[in-house]
Amino acid sequence: MTWVTLALLTYFLWACTNIGEKYLVANKISRPVAYLLLGFWTGSLAILVFPFLHFTWPDAKTAAFLFGAAVLYFAGAYLYVRTLQIEEISRINLWWNAMPLFSLLIAWLILEENLTIKQLAAFAIIMVGVILASIHVRGAKLTLSRGGLFMLVACFLFSAHDVIVRQVTRTVPYGDVFLTIAISLLLLSFLPLFDKRVRLQVAATFKEISWRTIFLLAGINVVIKLGILTHSWAISLGPVALVNALEGFQSVFVFVLAFLLSWMFPRVIKEETDRRNLILKIIALAMMIVGVILV
Repeated sequence: MTWVTLALLTYFLWACTNIGEKYLVANKISRPVAYLLLGFWTGSLAILVFPFLHFTWPDAKTAAFLFGAAVLYFAGAYLYVRTLQIEEISRINLWWNAMPLFSLLIAWLILEENLTIKQLAAFAIIMVGVILASIHVRGAKLTLSRGGLFMLVACFLFSAHDVIVRQVTRTVPYGDVFLTIAISLLLLSFLPLFDKRVRLQVAATFKEISWRTIFLLAGINVVIKLGILTHSWAISLGPVALVNALEGFQSVFVFVLAFLLSWMFPRVIKEETDRRNLILKIIALAMMIVGVILV
């Protein structure tokens, strides 16, 4: 299996999880905090691989950095779930393409890496794409989605998490980093329960949802982890830059899947499929793919 096939499989798997998450938030679990905590609890199943790995707990300084990365990831995930409540999944996935942009800015500000003219051009193209993806055409009116702001902040937080992980993995094995962050996220997921309102939301959600929904949520997290595996496999076989450049295909997969599902099963997922909104999304998608490739 070639690295191209593995990379495309990764982004297809993650596109499917995006659709699944949108379905759950829109139809099954309406409370964002409850969904977030349930997601982390089912996702913590990854810790079950702990006995099968040669795990070494990092030193205190490194563990503190990784815990900070987990906090950033947790906050970004909350904003992502909030955006799932109010926005179409095709637009959300377009905004994900802003992550390389923030990674560049963080590397420039903190790691003092230089930005090239090509990367600055990518910055401008991606920002135009973000703005276009935020525009809703409703009759004669144009409105900007507040979900775009949520996702930009989420992308910044996820990018900061990635920069920390990238720096730490230069000296610490990836397996140790992965498990340390997974354990940190599990611990963080219990902190909101000190708030009585959160406990009531979680309890109400458990009463409302079925085991089928819980299994679906767990399945989504398994597929996400499978995508991480195939992504790592692709990177081990091919150039990292080219593997990441194919990330734009995830937006293509989401766009196609969301369009087909909203057309065939409108009760499952809803998308604006009129001509003007479709044209805006396609232009935004094209610009962001170009921007990601330039990065």
